[in-house]
Amino acid sequence: MIVHSKITVENEDIFYFLEETGKQKILFLHGFNSSHNFIFQLKKKQNRNYDIVSFDFPGCGQSTNNNEINVKNYQKIAASFIKKLNLNIQIVIGHSLGGAIALYILSENLAKKAILVAPLNPFILEKNLQSEAEKIGNWLLPQDIESAKDSLEHLVFTDKFSYMKNLAKNAINFFENVTKKREIFKKIVFEEILNLEWLKTELLPLYQQNNNYFLIAGVEDNFVPLESLHKISENFDKNLIKFEQTGHAVFFERSDEINAEIEKILEI
Repeated sequence: MIVHSKITVENEDIFYFLEETGKQKILFLHGFNSSHNFIFQLKKKQNRNYDIVSFDFPGCGQSTNNNEINVKNYQKIAASFIKKLNLNIQIVIGHSLGGAIALYILSENLAKKAILVAPLNPFILEKNLQSEAEKIGNWLLPQDIESAKDSLEHLVFTDKFSYMKNLAKNAINFFENVTKKREIFKKIVFEEILNLEWLKTELLPLYQQNNNYFLIAGVEDNFVPLESLHKISENFDKNLIKFEQTGHAVFFERSDEINAEIEKILEI
């Protein structure tokens, strides 16, 4: 059985996708301003040995945004969602910003393991703090069509599904989307994701808890530098799997490889 539905969690109507076939459940958490459907290729994959669970965070996809959008609220939403649906989550997988939520889920013992894919981490701004923060800020919340196009161009390394051909059209849609949401997303971008103090005081402790997680990186990622994940890997003795010729949109570019990693863990 496949469920597409809404559930009220922490004063938000959360849209979610859930497979109920009796297999082990994997929770997928999307990144900034994305949606539950970032795993569309995995959903289509036949003969998986796991059920997919995914939802839209507030301000994204088909979910509401009644409360302030910040990482703490996203973490609370994810935890309450799992509890409310009484889900037994085997692995939580977080992409980018979703990595910060996945680590929280792990710390609350609501999943057994985590895979952090190109995750937001405390070391993303180590090089050229000011210019990096400005560049990423402009990619996440572009001020004009040109910046929107630049952002989408730097999101991928591999051209799939006519991505480059549709770039101009998608940049217009992306810019229109951001223009509507700029106000609700300003805090999470500038006071959290790109704020060194927040990264060190709020995010670093979640990595330091040393729970059961490993990392996947796109070698050509322009949003989350490979060096930052090397540092996480070395500091906390975590396994780091590197996908060559891959940008930040790891699920878009390498869904087969991610599926293989999930299947591997489930066999252990």
